[in-house]
Amino acid sequence: MLNSLIDFANALMVGVRREEGQTMAEYGILVAVIALVVVAVAVLLGSSISALFGSTASHL
Repeated sequence: MLNSLIDFANALMVGVRREEGQTMAEYGILVAVIALVVVAVAVLLGSSISALFGSTASHL
């Protein structure tokens, strides 16, 4: 019984130490942060950009 518990603990530690899936999670976090920045800039500058395009279109 004790040997099987030790084997389970060792297998769990090997699973925790593997780094195979970490880069995908890091890329996901990076994409999420970039998306949040883009949305924040669009919300903050949305009316200014809209006015700029409207002014440019009226001058054409």
